[in-house]
Amino acid sequence: MQTTWCMAKKRRKHDENKMSVVTNLSKKTLTDAQISLLSKELKFIPTRKTIDKGKLLTDLSAWERRMRL
Repeated sequence: MQTTWCMAKKRRKHDENKMSVVTNLSKKTLTDAQISLLSKELKFIPTRKTIDKGKLLTDLSAWERRMRL
């Protein structure tokens, strides 16, 4: 069984390797936060802290209607 420290070390090393995947082709210098965000690739899905239930129901109704057509 691995210790928490060992697992954290592996995670940190994995994160460092992921950061090298990003290639900046522009002249703009990227911050560490921007590189970290880009390293998440297409798996990153931002979510809101609060959900607007009215908008959610409206969107679901519209989607449901489109599926029936």
